[in-house]
Amino acid sequence: MTTAQRYAVIGSGGRVENVILADGSFSLEGKRLVPDPKGQAHIGGTYRGTTFKAPAEPSDAFAFVRKADIWERATEEEAEKIAQAFDEAPARLRGIWAGTPILDPTDANFAEFREIIAKAVGTKKRADELLAPSGG
Repeated sequence: MTTAQRYAVIGSGGRVENVILADGSFSLEGKRLVPDPKGQAHIGGTYRGTTFKAPAEPSDAFAFVRKADIWERATEEEAEKIAQAFDEAPARLRGIWAGTPILDPTDANFAEFREIIAKAVGTKKRADELLAPSGG
C-alpha cells in the first residue's frame, strides 16, 4: 500500500490552485503536481523553483470567527454586556447567534451581530477587534 503524500496543484503563472493528498500515481491535465512534504503551499500562493510563496494578502474566502474567540478576547465586563445585549436582541437574531459556534463575515446577519456587539461595548472599533477572524 502506498502512503499518500501532500502535493500542491500548480496552475498558470505558478499559482497554487489546490493542495491535495495523493499517492503520486496520477496527473491532472494542464497542471503540475509539486511535492509539498513540509506543508508550505497554500491556495493562492505561488511556486517558483523549490520555494512556495504565500499570497500577498490573505484570502477572505475562508475567513470565519469562532464565537469562543470573541469571549476569550472580551473583558469580563464586555462579556457581560454582550451577553445582555443578545438576551435583549430580537428572537430571530438570538436564535441564530445561539445556534452557531462560528460566524461567517460574509453572512447577512454578521452586520447585525456587529451592531449589537458595538452597542454593547461602546465602539465599532472594539467590536471589530472582538470580531477579528479566528486563526484557524
